[in-house]
Amino acid sequence: MKRKIITVILLTFISIGLFANQSEKDKIKLLYDIEEFKECIKESDKAIAENKNNYSKGLYYAIKAASYAKQKKINYSKSDEWADTAKKLAPSNPEMWAFLGAYESNKFISKNRVSNIEMAEKAEKYFRKAIALQSTNQRAYSLAADFYADLPSKVSLGNINFAISFDRRALMMKPDKLGLLGYYKMAKHLEKRNWSKSERKVGIEKINQQIQRESDSFSKNRYYEGFMPFAFVQNYYSNPWQSISSLSDKDEAMFIYKYIKKSAPNTRLGNFLKNCLKDI
Repeated sequence: MKRKIITVILLTFISIGLFANQSEKDKIKLLYDIEEFKECIKESDKAIAENKNNYSKGLYYAIKAASYAKQKKINYSKSDEWADTAKKLAPSNPEMWAFLGAYESNKFISKNRVSNIEMAEKAEKYFRKAIALQSTNQRAYSLAADFYADLPSKVSLGNINFAISFDRRALMMKPDKLGLLGYYKMAKHLEKRNWSKSERKVGIEKINQQIQRESDSFSKNRYYEGFMPFAFVQNYYSNPWQSISSLSDKDEAMFIYKYIKKSAPNTRLGNFLKNCLKDI
C-alpha cells in the first residue's frame, strides 16, 4: 500500500513536470502537436468550462475541433458546431482561425476524396484570415505548411514548395518559440520534396520570380523560400555560414534530424521527437 502511494505521488510530480512553466494554452497546443488528440480534447473541454474569456474560449473550441477531426469514426455535425462556436466567440483571434484551417484540412485529408475540394478551399481561406489578422503569427504559418504538404497532387491549391516556404517563414520569426517541432516538420517536408542540389538551385530561383506577382502577406509568403537563395543555415548545420542553396533537400533534412537528436530535452515534446527519429 505504501509503495502504491509513493508511486502515485511520483507520477503526479512527473505529470506536473512535463508541463512546468507552461500556460494553459501552451499545454493544449503541445498536446495537439505531439498528436495526443484525445487528451487534447479533454483538456480543451476543461479550459472551455473554466474560462470566461471568449477570445481564449474560441481558440479552445477550434483546437478541440481540429483534434477531433484526427479521430476515427467522426461525427462531423458535432465538430462543425464547435467550429461555428469558435468563430462566434473569437472572430479576431488569428490562432483560432489557424486551428479552424487545420480542422478543415484534417477533414479533407480524412475523407481522402478530391471531390471534397470545398473543405480544402475553406482551410486555405481560414489560413489567409489568420495571417491577414496577424502577419507574424507563427502558428498560422506552421499549420498552413502542414496543409500544403498533405494536399494530394490532383489538388491545384498548392504544393510542397508552399509548405517549405511557410516552414521557413515560421522558423525565421521565432525559432525558439516554435521549437524543435518546427525544425522536425520542415525536415519531413524537405524529405518529401527531395530536390537535389542542382534542382534546388534552379527551383529556388523560379520561386523567387513568383514573389513579385503577389501582393498580400499570405500569397507572398507562399514563395518565402525565394527570398532565401543566399540565406544561411543557422543552428543545425556544422558550418553556420553555409548557404541553403548549396545543399540538397535531403542533406538539410539529415542535418536537422541530427540537430534534434542532439538538442531534444527530456520533456514530453523532446521524447516525442526522439521517438519519431528512432529509426533515422
